Parts: sequence; structure tokens; C-alpha cells
Amino acid sequence: MGSLATILRRIVVFLLVDNWRITLVMVAGAAAVYLLLPRPRAQKTVFGAGLGLLAVLVAGALLVGMRAVNAEAFLFYAFSATAVIAGGLLVTQRNPARAALSFALVVLSTCGLFLLLAAPFLAAATAIVYAGAIVVTFLFVLMLAQQEGPSDADYRSREPLLSAIAGFILLGVLLYVLQANFDLRPLDKLLSATDSLIGQMERATATNEKNQLLERAVALTKEYEKLAETQPDLPASRYLRDAVGRADGIYTEGDVARMRDLLASMHARARELERSVGTLRPSEERSTLSELSGPASSRQSSELRRDRTARPAMPAENTAHLGRSLFSDYLLAVELGGTLLLVATIGAIAIADRGPAASPRRRLP
Repeated sequence: MGSLATILRRIVVFLLVDNWRITLVMVAGAAAVYLLLPRPRAQKTVFGAGLGLLAVLVAGALLVGMRAVNAEAFLFYAFSATAVIAGGLLVTQRNPARAALSFALVVLSTCGLFLLLAAPFLAAATAIVYAGAIVVTFLFVLMLAQQEGPSDADYRSREPLLSAIAGFILLGVLLYVLQANFDLRPLDKLLSATDSLIGQMERATATNEKNQLLERAVALTKEYEKLAETQPDLPASRYLRDAVGRADGIYTEGDVARMRDLLASMHARARELERSVGTLRPSEERSTLSELSGPASSRQSSELRRDRTARPAMPAENTAHLGRSLFSDYLLAVELGGTLLLVATIGAIAIADRGPAASPRRRLP
């Protein structure tokens, strides 16, 4: 019972104390989608739309805060907000044709995000394949599968409460994982503690006070070491891991000035980790992917084969290499995609077969 209570307490603290902002947005979003999902009877959507708009505004305020937003950040937030709002319209529209158009808007917003990531080919391919071919296919299927009869089963959601809860639980888990991996609060806390300790060292005069400050400095360097072990193998993280040995030697000598200089240097190096928090860069010997579709992320830029314009040269048979990569490195993803399309095709055939001729009792008089 004690261990169970401890686990439950940690979960409550994680959800309602450490990440209460994400929890607030998820609860508001789930309630908004639940109120907006189609029902057998017409209902007022003002409360759901207002709650959904409030959730989007709160999420935007938590993301942006009081920071200055440049043009790239503004476009990112604009495309992201459009994709989120269009995604909500996709699952809450009673008319399937309008839902398909909302899906096209989600795809176009995603293409804008791809452009911000300097991936124009991926953006163009996504717009052509999804916003063009697949959405048009959806519309053709909807036109061929128009339902007739008094039943409204195809125009309402089956389990609105369960679907809203399940969807936002999955979204919340994703956001919690991202928050845990990209959280800068431990690093900011260490930097603040380092600034405070350096200031105290500059004002310290008594011997006992200096010894206490040296002990705190050694403990602080160990905290930096723990943080650096979770980061990619970069020069800054290696410096922080190696600084513990130097701190032990300085503590033995009792040199406060050198310890203060070491902390200042560690503070500057730790600032460089802000750009790599959450970044995963596997080493070459642990990488399980081939280089058919491109060089490994661990390969140095000096090792890349380049063309006459100094750009990384692509393989001579680029299309063949891409196909081999899809059916070797990403075979599971390709098989899952094919299974999904097969299920969608079977579902479309089943929907198209449920016409008035298949059910004579549902014919209109």
C-alpha cells in the first residue's frame, strides 16, 4: 500500500504541480471536443467552440509567453494553430465533405511547417499526395456512398465521451514526454544556483565560510555532471563531465578563486546545452540504419562526398537507394501504412454497399 500511495502521489504531483499547464490545456481541449462532437439531436456548439478557443489561446500564451516573436516563430505558431483548429473541425463536422476539406487544411498547414524546416520537396510531395490525390479520393468515395433512409447513424459520433478522453490522453502523453525531454528548468535552476554561488564566493572572507562554499561548489559540479550525462556527446557536455575531477583537486587545495573561475567557465559551457536539450544523436557504431537514403547523423561533415558545388553528393541511383531504404530500414512503417490503406479500402467498400438496394426495409416510402 505504501508503494502504491507513493506512485499515486508522484503521478498527482507530476500532473497537477509540475505540468499543470499541459493538464489544464488537455482537460479544456477534451471538454471542447466532447461538446462539439455530433449528437443524434442538434445541440448548441457555443460552449464547445468557446472552450476550444480558450484552450488554443491558453496553449499559445504558455508557448509564446512574454518572449519576442520573430517572423519564423510567428509563421510556426500560425501554421500550428491552423492545423490544430482544422483538426478539431475534422472530427466535429457532421458533413463528411466538410470534414475532408478540413483535413486538406490540416495537410496544407503541415506543408507550411515543412517549409519552415527547409524541406520544400517534402512539403510539395505532401501537398500533391494528401491535399490533392487522397482528399479528392475521399470526396469521390463520399459521393459514391451517399446514404439514403431515415437512419442518422452515419451523421453522429458513437462514443463521444470515450473518443474525446482516449484522444486527449494520447495527446497528453505525447506532450508530457516532450516536456520531460525538452525541459530547461533543471538547467536554468543550475545556472541560477551557479550565479548565486559565484557572488557569495566573491564576498566571502572567513575561512569557515570559504570551506562551506567550496563544498557547495563540488556538489554543484556533480549536478552538472548528471545533467551532462543525459545530453548528446558534444564538447560542452564533455567539459561538464570532466569538470568534476578538476573541482575535487581545487577543493583539496582550498583555492576559492580557481573554483570561482571553474564555475564561471562551467556556467558558460552549460549555456551551450540549451540548444541541444532533447536532441538524440546516435553514435555511428550504435546506429542500426543504413546510409541508403542519406548519410548517418553521426558522420562528420568532412567525411561527406561532395559535388562540384560543394553540396553533399547524392547516390547515382537515388531512387533505387530510396526504395531499398524503405523496404529495409523502414519496412515496418511501410507495412503498417499498407495495412491502414487496406483497412480504409475495405471500409469504403462496406460503406458503399450499404445502399437502399442492400436494405429494402430502409427504403423511403
